[in-house]
Amino acid sequence: IGIEASKNLDTFIGLEEASASEILRINLNSTTAVCEAAAANGIKRLIISSSAFAMGWCHDPRRFIPPRLPLISSDKTTPFETYGLSKALGDDIANTYARTSKDLEVISLRFTNIIKREKFFQTLPWKYNTELPFLMFAWCHEDDVIDAHLRALNVPAHEVFTQDESKYRHFLIAAPSTRFVEPTIELISQHLGKALMNSIDTTTLTKNDSILDASDATSVLNWFPRCWSGGSKAARAARTDPQLRRCNISHLLVESGQKVPSDAEITYRVYGRGPKLAVVPTSFGAVHLDLEYHIGTTLDSDEYTIVVFNMLGNGVSFSPSIKGSELSQYPQTITMAHNVLCQKFAIKHDKQLRCMPLDLVYGYSMGAMQGFEWARTTPDLPNLIAVCGASGCNDYNRVFLESLIATLDQPYSDSQSKLKAFAAIYAGYGVGYDYYAHKVWREHGFHNLDDFLQNSYHASFRDDDPRDLLAMLRTWHSTRPFSPDDLRAISTRCLLLPVTTDSYFRVEEIQNHEAAFIQDALLLPIVSPSGHRAGDPWRPGLEKEHAYLKEQVRAFLHSADTSTSSSSSILNEE
Repeated sequence: IGIEASKNLDTFIGLEEASASEILRINLNSTTAVCEAAAANGIKRLIISSSAFAMGWCHDPRRFIPPRLPLISSDKTTPFETYGLSKALGDDIANTYARTSKDLEVISLRFTNIIKREKFFQTLPWKYNTELPFLMFAWCHEDDVIDAHLRALNVPAHEVFTQDESKYRHFLIAAPSTRFVEPTIELISQHLGKALMNSIDTTTLTKNDSILDASDATSVLNWFPRCWSGGSKAARAARTDPQLRRCNISHLLVESGQKVPSDAEITYRVYGRGPKLAVVPTSFGAVHLDLEYHIGTTLDSDEYTIVVFNMLGNGVSFSPSIKGSELSQYPQTITMAHNVLCQKFAIKHDKQLRCMPLDLVYGYSMGAMQGFEWARTTPDLPNLIAVCGASGCNDYNRVFLESLIATLDQPYSDSQSKLKAFAAIYAGYGVGYDYYAHKVWREHGFHNLDDFLQNSYHASFRDDDPRDLLAMLRTWHSTRPFSPDDLRAISTRCLLLPVTTDSYFRVEEIQNHEAAFIQDALLLPIVSPSGHRAGDPWRPGLEKEHAYLKEQVRAFLHSADTSTSSSSSILNEE
């Protein structure tokens, strides 16, 4: 409707040469025409592409001085020029139609100046430009603006509107950081001077925080924008989880010889209400939300209280991408031992968890590697389940990792090019030879090989932060296999579940090493053509693998002699 109503109108924005009357005539007439057509034709929902300029964009970069930063969606519009005025009035027009029409719902998205996708990683962050107005501090990736419109179109009405108001609501749409490398407080001080800055409440701003708060869009529309300083979309979504718990672990890393920021944290979420504790560390690139499909299925949430730890470097716990951090602040040698040390510390200082008996550590891939470290350092740990993982990297595994590290560690390549090459390499190892030889991708819903590569591997890594990927790769690469003596010393019952076609945690090597030397180890390979992915069977097409995994995990845990088994108490450890 919006296209039909305005397709013959020339469009101007505030930065172009156009008279005030032209800008107002075009924008207000077209908005009115679209709203009128929507109301007359029984359209249920209308999405208005508005502008954050309505909040106070001004040609004079020091004219707009708000009482508080960041601005939030409920703040009043204070336009200083005709384009922002036209957008503010356009929202008022849309609100009027929503209030007076029987069925029309209107959502207005006040988005910022955008950064084109091909320039995203190439241009950000900028050095501060003294001539840019406040609102140009904010920005948004063009694809995230599109995504916000689609989410606004599809979000259920009861999650947006209340019964006692008109069916109208507006949201600010902006990335969570500014576009500048300097901290936001420093930017404001440079921009206005200390005297004027003291008149603005900036108490909630930290590091590179945006001057526009788009948290309403995140919580209501489930919208998670890209950010040069903020990690992957999955990590940003996980960081906003209201049930996420945090524990400061900076002193632990400093004591072990690492130089880290004083606010370094490990984060985790607790699921279930069972009497025994199960620890689940995340794997490479995963966040705690990715593992929720195991809760109540693979792992019995009535039998276990399940704590899922975000490993260091994954963008949710201490990571290079956390706002304001630089890769140089993230140590080169964060190890599996560091992760487990921090996890134990967090449990010991969590009022709910610290008195619970630890019965199980469950891990996939890098999560399994952390699990072996738990077993090595916790002699009375009753049970370990290691899926597609070993105690360390063999030589073939290390060659794979070195190819990925070399791809991400190139100083002269932009991040999107790095991620595309990274995904192409990973695709060759993640599922393995049999997957391609037998064209298993067809059974998983892909039309051809290119469709699989583009929409499975490239899509999986496209929005990741290369700095976080590199940090996790270095942790993985640094992990050497336990010696036979170390493995013999492990008294934990171990269920080892490698996949028959895994390219880098191979069945025969686990059989000849971990399974051969651990006192009480049960090796039950998962038969699948899907390679390493089969051990993380949340994807369509892996239902058989998931069923087998659940069956073996439940049988293993229930086979323990409950009359003689005991659980570990982390509180007893030094």
